[in-house]
Amino acid sequence: MISGQFSKIDYPSFGETLFHKKYSNGFSAYFIKKKGFTKMFATIGTRYGSIDNCFSTSEETTPICVPDGIAHFLEHKLFEQKDSNVLQKFAALGANPNAYTSFDRTAYHFTCTENFYESFDILLEYVRNPYFTDDNVEKEKGIIAQEIDMYLDNPDWMGYFCFLRNLYQNHPIRLEIAGSKESIAKIDKELLYKCHNTFYNPSNMILVVAGDLEEDLVFSQIAKTIGSEESAPLKINRIIEKDSEVPFLKISKHKFDVGMPRFLAGYKESAGVVFGMDRAKREIGIKLLYSMILGRSSDLYEELYEEGLINGTISSEYMLEDDFSFSCISGDSIDAEKVVGKILQKIAMLKKNGLDNEVFQRVLKARKGRNLRSLDSVESFGGSFFKLIFNDCNLFEYFELYDKITIEYLEELLNNHFDESKFTLTKIEPL
Repeated sequence: MISGQFSKIDYPSFGETLFHKKYSNGFSAYFIKKKGFTKMFATIGTRYGSIDNCFSTSEETTPICVPDGIAHFLEHKLFEQKDSNVLQKFAALGANPNAYTSFDRTAYHFTCTENFYESFDILLEYVRNPYFTDDNVEKEKGIIAQEIDMYLDNPDWMGYFCFLRNLYQNHPIRLEIAGSKESIAKIDKELLYKCHNTFYNPSNMILVVAGDLEEDLVFSQIAKTIGSEESAPLKINRIIEKDSEVPFLKISKHKFDVGMPRFLAGYKESAGVVFGMDRAKREIGIKLLYSMILGRSSDLYEELYEEGLINGTISSEYMLEDDFSFSCISGDSIDAEKVVGKILQKIAMLKKNGLDNEVFQRVLKARKGRNLRSLDSVESFGGSFFKLIFNDCNLFEYFELYDKITIEYLEELLNNHFDESKFTLTKIEPL
């Protein structure tokens, strides 16, 4: 249904309404009306992250390569405007802003309980209007260098990137998001403007707003700012060096200042194979499998805990994006290789004997319930909607996928994803 100049879709089973508009310059905006909520949330993001260090465009076909860490550098610098600091403007309105840079996107957001439209103006303004000078860029290098030192002193962070370097020999995901002191030293204002003009083109950006707000006011505010920009949609060609189908290293050992040995293990898989709702379904499926194999209610977790091989939760994650895909399990253990051996034995047994339907139903119900509870938090809901919509998946339709996942589908994933030829182990040991 079309209401005014934006589309409107009701989701009665959730008691929610979604509004959407795509502007002529390619910019997409989504608004979810959260009736009765006191908090309001807005986030704007670009398909631009740490791996985008070499690219060309429909306007400039000659490849451009930039220093590592420039996406993160841009995130920092956008908060500094010519007249004031953006954080101070938000604080004066009682809003709580933040931002992050990941491997493939950068996002800026805020929450508030009052003065939403004034805060929204600030968000729409500063992200699209950078202010870079030679002096403020040089000053920022010192600040980010201190941040890099903090990451170098964080064994969890460093261990994670050791794991990624096990998986990938050439792919830029193996490089730290903030870059290195050497790489950020090469950044100047011209490069920052070049990357901002390219990746902060409206056609490469998405906006999500959630709260008890008036849709006409939200979209009229967008129409006066980003929606009115007369820029042509820009096609960006990301140049990512190809990597092997199998991990670069099967096992690696590293020493950091940790109290207990730690391990990170997982599987590499081909990226860019499934998209949209199929991608979301696969993501749910892999996460369900890890819950069945290693969740706190699993037989294996209980066995590992009782034998003293683990002393807490084993975490798992699965990332499936356009240019990279892998799963990772991590935890503390006095004998990482024994823990990993038991995990691999469990997976082999499940492949041979099949999955337990009772366990499947219990885990499915529990995970769906946890995800549904995210609707009760405007920040969690808005952040989840934003993450999924970047991959062409609607959060409301995402929940419907749980009813389409069968035990047969999970068994197919079990045999497909958990391939020992694509398995790697990273061991972190005390100094």
